Amino acid sequence: MSYTAPKSFFKKLGVDFVSGLRVFASADNLFLISAAKGIDPAMSIQGGYCDVDEYIFPAMRSYTFGINLDF
Repeated sequence: MSYTAPKSFFKKLGVDFVSGLRVFASADNLFLISAAKGIDPAMSIQGGYCDVDEYIFPAMRSYTFGINLDF
């Protein structure tokens, strides 16, 4: 999701040195909807020692926020 401020915004503020502003945010893996109970079906399963499965960590949640300023 992002928002780009219109150029008229800077004229109203009286700011001459900024020509553009963009604010953005992104998020991944916020929640999981699945019929599988107890595990994330996207997890990688590898054969473990003595027929015990070894689960690799699932993808972590990630958040990205940023601001782009043009001068």
